[in-house]
This record gives sequence, C-alpha cells and structure tokens, in this order.
Amino acid sequence: MKPRARFILAVLLSLCSVHAGELIFTIQAYGIGSLGDESFVGQAFTFTGAGDTTNIVRTAGGEYRLSLVPRSATIGISGMGAVPLDIGSAYIFANPAADTAGFGVGAVDILAISNASLSTYDLSSPIGPLAGPAYGPITLLSTTMGPLDLQYFSPAPYGSFQAAPAPEPPSAVLSVPSVFFLCVVILRRRFFGLRSPSRETSRQTRLDAGQNAYLQ
Repeated sequence: MKPRARFILAVLLSLCSVHAGELIFTIQAYGIGSLGDESFVGQAFTFTGAGDTTNIVRTAGGEYRLSLVPRSATIGISGMGAVPLDIGSAYIFANPAADTAGFGVGAVDILAISNASLSTYDLSSPIGPLAGPAYGPITLLSTTMGPLDLQYFSPAPYGSFQAAPAPEPPSAVLSVPSVFFLCVVILRRRFFGLRSPSRETSRQTRLDAGQNAYLQ
C-alpha cells in the first residue's frame, strides 16, 4: 500500500478511537466546609473529572483506581460556582467489597458514595447516577481559588455517583466520513488500480480523437 494510503488509514483509525475509552465521573454530596475565605454549610458540592478507562489499575486491597486526566478535575459548590482543583494526583476509585465508589487524592480516598449496585463495579463502564450515603475524612485540597476545606459530609440528603461517556468532539465526528471517503479513493485507485467510469470515458474519447486525426 502506498505511503499516502497508510497515512490516511492511520488518521481514520485514530479519529474513530477519539474518546472511545473516556468517561466523565460526577460525585455529589452535601456538607460543611470552606473555599478560600467563604464558608458553606449544608450546601451541595460536586466533583467532576475525566478518566481514560484503559488506565484502570487494581490495588492489592482489591480497589479499582483510575487517574483523572490532568486539569480535568473540578469542584462545584452550590451558590459559589465551579473551580478547577489544583492537583495532579486525583483519581476515581471503586471498592466492590465495600459497595462504594468516589474520589481520592494521592493515596487517600476523599469522598465515597455507598450503593449496593457498586458491588460489581470496576470503573470500566457508564453507571448511575446512584444515590447513597456520602462519607470521607476531613480534607484540605488546593484549588485555583484557594484552599478547599471539607470538614463534614452529610449522610442526608444522599449523595450520588455517576459515570457517563465523554462527548465526541464535533470536529472529529464531522471529519470521519470525509477521511473514510479519501481512504476508499486511495485504496480503489492506488491499491486495486481501478479507475472511475467518467475518467475511463474521458480517456477513451481522447484516444479515439487521436486515432481519427492520425487516419485523416
């Protein structure tokens, strides 16, 4: 196969796999804490982050972990907006033995949601939203708006855990059909040596004209 054909086929395959294994994880809970100089009491806060499921690992204790895509982790607090978490070691975890899943930093599970449906979950597929009690240790995290101090997670109302497929980038979706068409053209003309009917007719017309001119 010609180099151009190999190149276009490689592009096509890469486009078809864009975000194929990426999930968006959302964990919501209610609690008490502060962000920078502002405090919140009993307000909803939501962790969000993206993870590539091809990077799931399992710890010696049987917990599944997935590192979040750099700079994808954010926390949104009701009435205060959403801010990026200024950390590079955030992860999502699932612990089937404890029926829990949630968010962690470094080697510490920060926020866990409990639900019986998590007893067989391994982070590799979409799930939820699943409601359940939220719990975790007192935690101090760094954000772009100052320190986030989570002091208490409220058991009621329940929190929730969800994993949803990452949306396809519009540019990639639109370009796949055109690249596929180019691949077909390259394979048809370069690999199989075939010509389109219109080009064959045009070529035959030129040959006939040349032959008539020679005979005259």
